[in-house]
Amino acid sequence: MIHVGFDSPPIKKGLLLPDGTKGKEFVANLGVSVTTYDKEKFESSYENAISAGFKKFGLERKKRIYKGADLVGQTLENAPIK
Repeated sequence: MIHVGFDSPPIKKGLLLPDGTKGKEFVANLGVSVTTYDKEKFESSYENAISAGFKKFGLERKKRIYKGADLVGQTLENAPIK
């Protein structure tokens, strides 16, 4: 059986013009989906990755499932910047 998960939050970003003034705000939906045939393997891999990340930064895991904003909010200064 195929299992699918979706997330599509709206994003807003203020634009900065070349002269340093603020331009219009950019608003869009950002969507992502995950499809897997092996739900148990996906859940196990997700669990291992999340647990390893929290262990690496010495943080307490507070939720079973995290979205990106939750991770950044909980890890704050430990969040990777690229």
